[in-house]
Amino acid sequence: MTRETPGQAKINRWKDLAPRTLSAILLVPVVLELVLFGSAWFQLLAAFLGIMIAKEFTEIAHQSDDLQFACHALGALVPVTLMSQMGMTTMLAVIVILALASNILLLRHKKPVTFWQRIGVLYVALPIVALMTVRGQGDDGLVATLLLLVMVWAADTFAYFFGRILGGPKLAPRLSPKKTWAGLLGAVFGAVAVVVAFVVFGWAQGIVALVLLAAGLAVLEQAGDIFESAFKRAHGIKDSGNLIPGHGGMLDRVDGLLAVFVGAAIVGAIHNGADPATGIIRW
Repeated sequence: MTRETPGQAKINRWKDLAPRTLSAILLVPVVLELVLFGSAWFQLLAAFLGIMIAKEFTEIAHQSDDLQFACHALGALVPVTLMSQMGMTTMLAVIVILALASNILLLRHKKPVTFWQRIGVLYVALPIVALMTVRGQGDDGLVATLLLLVMVWAADTFAYFFGRILGGPKLAPRLSPKKTWAGLLGAVFGAVAVVVAFVVFGWAQGIVALVLLAAGLAVLEQAGDIFESAFKRAHGIKDSGNLIPGHGGMLDRVDGLLAVFVGAAIVGAIHNGADPATGIIRW
């Protein structure tokens, strides 16, 4: 077996930087425009995201079963299309029914059912519920959504550079070999820097609460990434797809983002049940 030289190791450490950068340059402006336009444009973004996640998840966990894809995709589309008409309670009840339908469909094959197969609909649908809840229609929804997006992008970026430059002990070597404690520190640093900037510019209020929230969400972002890595490892694959150069599939790119929006939506709802977005950015 040929050993990797120090020079080769240094080059390989940064080999995914170029495709990551190119992907960000192409995708970030599109996402920001759709978020800024709001309304039907943001619904289109959320629907596309939900369908792609449902597609990748069912291809991996359910071997591209069409009925399973229907359950997962419908779970993602319900909050996009019917949230305002149904209300939160009814909408969540519909998602639970779709999750039960997915589990019943598993009985057709008379094979052992995995943890991942059981949670699929909820894993796909609940983050879309969180996206729609946070964005809403008002100005606070726009600011909260932008805050979380930029926070995740900063956390990802700083985690990448801290991890590559500082190295050190692995965070979860069995599940995600590239994740390091240094990377986690970088994620927290990046997320906190973003909320401080939002407070300085007057877009958010409550520096202490927001710094604590940012730190917690940065940890959650890394946990979401590790959780998706565990999903892929359980199925013996490296990437969830090949949609985005340098990142793999859609699920590879948004795993941490999904976790952050769910966590932030819950915190926002606890803090301000009438308007979770305001509950996120104003303390």
